Amino acid sequence: MGRRAKAWSTREADAGAIVFDANHVAYPAVVYDTALRRNLFMLGHYPSGRPEDLSIGRVWLFEARHPWGPWAAVGYYDDWGSFGPSARGTYLGLHMPLEWLSRDGTTLWCIFSGLRAFDPFNLVKGSLKARIALFLP
Repeated sequence: MGRRAKAWSTREADAGAIVFDANHVAYPAVVYDTALRRNLFMLGHYPSGRPEDLSIGRVWLFEARHPWGPWAAVGYYDDWGSFGPSARGTYLGLHMPLEWLSRDGTTLWCIFSGLRAFDPFNLVKGSLKARIALFLP
């Protein structure tokens, strides 16, 4: 992980990466889910480092209470949507428009695009479920 910021700052020199990984990332996007009081951070990834290996199915999703973290992994997907090799060649995003989050923050519609058959405007419905962790002495 990269240097983690502790709070907001007006100084550019205080900026730090919110996530760093050797598995190259593409098109990061953060939205704030008001109802859940969580920041949702989605990005594409390509472990090979070759842009032609980007895919609409290679997605990481993280959540955090604050935009500077700490970030917790919700999911790492190498073939989200089960599109297979036909979706490789670019990552044109899996984006979560704020306007399409439900009032309770648990249902969302995501937009994505890709190459060839996936070039049109694509929508997918998603749902978020909170897990509660109990720590017993």
